[in-house]
Amino acid sequence: MRTRKNRIIKRRKTKTKLPKLRKIDKSMKKFHYKIKDPFSKRKLAIHDGVKMEAKKKNGSLKKAAIAKKGRFNILRIYRRYKKVDECKTITKDMKYMDKKYGLNSTKDICGKK
Repeated sequence: MRTRKNRIIKRRKTKTKLPKLRKIDKSMKKFHYKIKDPFSKRKLAIHDGVKMEAKKKNGSLKKAAIAKKGRFNILRIYRRYKKVDECKTITKDMKYMDKKYGLNSTKDICGKK
């Protein structure tokens, strides 16, 4: 709240709208990414998803991995405060992708303001 010449001006806090995720075609994939699966299965799903993205967009594996990592980041932001354990799982998978495909580093944002 600020006062200016005997007037009270209230500032509203606007919530940031997160982008909607596009639909993914699962018909061509062998493995599907599920958070509750063990890391070995999630790893197979990550590789499968990156390969399919590269094949679909006719790009390199690195560009496809960046696109996949961006999608993971949005999923992670959705779970940031309410489902911290799932957020940490996604962060771990993103760090694995950094190492595997030579991407930039990932910070842990789970449960922090």
